[in-house]
Amino acid sequence: MGDITVDGVVEACTIEAGGDLVVAKGIAGSDQAIIRAHGKIFAKYLESCCVYVRSGLQTDCIMNCDVYSDSTVNVRSGRGTIIGGSIRAAEEVDAGAIGSQSELPTRITLGGLPCEEFEREVLVKELDELEEDIEKTERQPDSSVKLSQLSKMRMKVLINKKKLEQVDKDLELLRSELDDRNNKGRLVCDIAHRGTEITIGNATMRLNREIRPCHAKLMDGEVAFF
Repeated sequence: MGDITVDGVVEACTIEAGGDLVVAKGIAGSDQAIIRAHGKIFAKYLESCCVYVRSGLQTDCIMNCDVYSDSTVNVRSGRGTIIGGSIRAAEEVDAGAIGSQSELPTRITLGGLPCEEFEREVLVKELDELEEDIEKTERQPDSSVKLSQLSKMRMKVLINKKKLEQVDKDLELLRSELDDRNNKGRLVCDIAHRGTEITIGNATMRLNREIRPCHAKLMDGEVAFF
């Protein structure tokens, strides 16, 4: 429920902090690490991991990660680079450089409620898988084991549907609050390489040239530079 501090390196593991997470020597996740913090995350670097943070992320470098932040993503210290992967931030992404000269696919998505929206996607996926499992089990020969399995799975479906209803209500309320503030997020970086994809609200732009500096926000329904 509180803060977690790691003096060394985080590798292929799952960490969830109710408060802040501090990783002194970075995260090398090997596409297996899942990192969550309900506060802030401070890490030397992030590589090949999935990160969920409620109150903002600060790091020197992000490489091939999926990042969901309900606040900001700051990559200004050290190398200050975001290369590959996908970054979703509700408010702002601020970095030295985004993408690479080799045009490694790098996606920046701004606005919305990244963590909540992803949690909903996970819940919907679990429901779909449960319903598929129920259909497969129903085709099996009748037995006491079959009846027991169906009962458990149907109970899980019922519970997940109730959760989904509550998540949808919460999202609707939070989205209305965001619309009232007209908060769509913005991107600030010294250089954005060709091939970088920027999405703000419902508008998406894939850069066909290098932009220095690259300051982007939503204007008149389109991604605009300022």
